[in-house]
Amino acid sequence: MLTITPEFAQQVERITLKALYEKYPEGFVFDPIIITRETDYVDGEVYMEIRVVFDGDYKKLDPSWSLYRHIEPGLLEMGFDGLPSWSYCKKSKRNRAYGQPGNRPH
Repeated sequence: MLTITPEFAQQVERITLKALYEKYPEGFVFDPIIITRETDYVDGEVYMEIRVVFDGDYKKLDPSWSLYRHIEPGLLEMGFDGLPSWSYCKKSKRNRAYGQPGNRPH
């Protein structure tokens, strides 16, 4: 069973930000990183979603770069051996896409 405590979410956020800023040292601001527990609507599998909200030019994000490859060692150190889902959302579109923080539609 996947439980996302505030401490767990902070650790995931920290390793995610480290990987993002190593890849994109300039031109982007990544804030917030939203960590949620989700359930697959097809098979009912529970998974962790990492939602990266950013300011910057979306066209400069490298679609071939895998965030997971760069955060996997940190996740394993934390005891998480699942495969998270991740997505990027431009800050200017965040409220339309996900609602206000804490009020994400299900």
